[in-house]
Amino acid sequence: MIDKLLITPEDLEPYKDVSENLDLERFNTYVIDAQFADIRLFLGRKLYTALQADFDDVTKTFTDQRFIDLWDGVVVDDAQFYGLKGALVQYTYARLLDNIQLNITRAGVRKFDDEESEEATQSQIRDKVNAARSMALLYIADTRNFLNGAKLYPEWDVETTKNTSVDFFKV
Repeated sequence: MIDKLLITPEDLEPYKDVSENLDLERFNTYVIDAQFADIRLFLGRKLYTALQADFDDVTKTFTDQRFIDLWDGVVVDDAQFYGLKGALVQYTYARLLDNIQLNITRAGVRKFDDEESEEATQSQIRDKVNAARSMALLYIADTRNFLNGAKLYPEWDVETTKNTSVDFFKV
């Protein structure tokens, strides 16, 4: 069973500037990857499963207020929690940047080339990917603090969830 897609291309707009002509099938692939590899790993299976179960595919929203707050953010004790959605957007964006120009064809892996645009260098792409992952980790840290202070998420188990950060450096 494939997980429900928790974001759409429109959800990127407040966070990132992307083309309206984004290939939906490719976008969805990277959303699924980011949900599974980053969000699920961070939340743990129980909380991630509960989040998925509460998501309404038709309305593209959550039904339980605790999941709405977790996803979209909420003010708690006069402090703004920004929500987990930002992390998924940033992780998805990083995966898009890493892979969007590559196509697998019967002749092998090919790189998209447009005569009317200037191609970004590998260094520029890597910098943008690292910046997006860094932003995702900030949202994750904010979410961890929120979950650790909230009593509404019995599925949250600090002992079994993993930190999704990876030490990376610029060469």
